[in-house]
Amino acid sequence: MKNRTRAQTIAIGVLCACLVLGGVIAIIWGTHRPAHTDAIALPASQSSASSTGSSTPSAPSTSSAANSPAAVPLSPPSKISIPSLNEGSTLLMLGATANRQIVVPDDQHADQAGWFTGSPTPGAVGPATIVGHVTSSRGGAVFYHLAQIKNGAAVTVTLKNGKTLTFDVYRVTSVSKDAFPTQAVYGNTTDPELRLITCGGSFDSATGHFRNNTVVYARLAA
Repeated sequence: MKNRTRAQTIAIGVLCACLVLGGVIAIIWGTHRPAHTDAIALPASQSSASSTGSSTPSAPSTSSAANSPAAVPLSPPSKISIPSLNEGSTLLMLGATANRQIVVPDDQHADQAGWFTGSPTPGAVGPATIVGHVTSSRGGAVFYHLAQIKNGAAVTVTLKNGKTLTFDVYRVTSVSKDAFPTQAVYGNTTDPELRLITCGGSFDSATGHFRNNTVVYARLAA
């Protein structure tokens, strides 16, 4: 499948009900909030995958790959590491439901991030998408400190073929779920990039969810 244009109609739902630390976030209401499994809607043009996350990784178009010498041969990712935060995990493969929503990890897997298999494979042209919780019923989860990451920090992704890729963070944002910047997050890129997404902002006790998403943008290092 070609590297997809991320439709502006992507409706980002709640990724999780969770805690993000850091001065850029509002005060939250505790550290033991179960990771909710509310899903994230997909673009209308994107194919649905099974809820087990067994969809085939998407390849970039030939023309896109030719224009990006940094692109690497496709191989599914197996692990993510953020050395500056001392965080990381093996990766779950996240597919989509029949209702065209990304399946996010449940509370029992809150210590693992997951790669959405409908997004580009890390190292391919386009924004590979990895999501994870920041809290669970047991306390801090896989992206507990993600909001604290700084521009220039390294994020490494290990592929199943053994190759390790390094991505350099160039932007960190906390954005309202009601005004999620779909094009900025999911739109086409000319080179391999990475998006890390989790929850943040103030906690809405009425809904049991946090109001924001923390989004980290990174580029494949030369």
